[in-house]
Amino acid sequence: MASDNSPTDLSPPLETPLQDILESSRIITETASDAIITINENSRILFVNHAAVSIFGYPMEEMVGADLTMLMPEYLRHLHRAGLMNYLDTGNKHIPWVAVELPGLHKNGQEISLELSFGEFRKEGQRFFTGIARDVNRWR
Repeated sequence: MASDNSPTDLSPPLETPLQDILESSRIITETASDAIITINENSRILFVNHAAVSIFGYPMEEMVGADLTMLMPEYLRHLHRAGLMNYLDTGNKHIPWVAVELPGLHKNGQEISLELSFGEFRKEGQRFFTGIARDVNRWR
């Protein structure tokens, strides 16, 4: 008889096929209430989820291919460009990449209070950045 603390199934751990992981990631991205945005190292928007449309007020077609600075107040755009260039050159971050509060810009010109987190990945020698933006006013 097996003890209460030991598993009775000794089969090897399940391997999750890559396609299942990709499908799960797609579902998470599509259903997230926070904006998810991926840019390249030139700050061009490559991907936005549906929540980005809701938070920023632009249709996907207007955001994809545009510069990320379109989603920032004018007074922060030069800081973003300089910070990104500095990071690409030196690897030094000028702001924290986890849960930093910064304003965004809605299509109607109104500033939005955002909590932002960023991550970086590399593929075939290119660098990409994904950010998650939470509209903090939505939760207050």
